[in-house]
Amino acid sequence: MKGETYGAEEAETERGRKKKNPAERIPEGPQCGKPMVLRTAKSGKNEGKQFWGCTGYPECKGTAKI
Repeated sequence: MKGETYGAEEAETERGRKKKNPAERIPEGPQCGKPMVLRTAKSGKNEGKQFWGCTGYPECKGTAKI
């Protein structure tokens, strides 16, 4: 409405500028459609980096980059 005031946080949300934490946007598995979880690589060239892994593991080995 005209003349209505909003807080800074509400205004940012309305304009789509407020960034969300990656954990707040949970993607679906690319192969099975189950929700994914945030994981950290334990070895290999990506050791220590986070990625999305399927909750259906080990049946589904779907992953996604953050």
